[in-house]
Amino acid sequence: MSGIKRILVDMDGIIVDLYDRLVSIYNDLETHADGPRLSRDNVKAWKLEHFAPNLKVARRTMKHLDDPDFWLSLKPMSMMTLTALETWNECMDVHLVTSPWGGRSADAKIAWARQHLPFLKRDQITICSRKEIVHGDLLIDDKPATLRRYAEAWPVARLATIQYPYHCQGDSSDPVHRVPSHVQLFPSYSSPHRAWALLHEWVMENFQS
Repeated sequence: MSGIKRILVDMDGIIVDLYDRLVSIYNDLETHADGPRLSRDNVKAWKLEHFAPNLKVARRTMKHLDDPDFWLSLKPMSMMTLTALETWNECMDVHLVTSPWGGRSADAKIAWARQHLPFLKRDQITICSRKEIVHGDLLIDDKPATLRRYAEAWPVARLATIQYPYHCQGDSSDPVHRVPSHVQLFPSYSSPHRAWALLHEWVMENFQS
């Protein structure tokens, strides 16, 4: 497989629509608290606690991340997501690399992948917190800190993400959300089908064997 490119793909916020579900749960809880509701356009930071107006409700919402049923209920970003991944898998070495949340999410994430991505074998699914220990030719991930760490560990590797409002490049006063300048940003999380179509085209042009 020396000529086949290895593509590492994050799950949360890239393959699955994490924020759509979190915003829905937050709004259900906030209805009882009689506070302002969130929308997808309110996603201004990587962590819900950093942009939701009600910190207490945000923390209650985030506790769902340790519930296996939460992960099993998530929807793919778009049907284009599944189509692209299956196409890549036919000509590239595709790996789903995702971080665990709490102690009960790992098995649920694997179950989700087995249901929605049946073309991936079990050894193509990796649960780990430090993605830089897995070498790939390309990492697709939305978390700024993960992208920065991967760039430091593997300077030659390519990086890409679906663009979220909190991503910033170059000289930025926001070091938490800064991503390396060479990260390919595909707009945007609010138009996931278009973002994945653009990402798919770019990957096929640059990594197809």
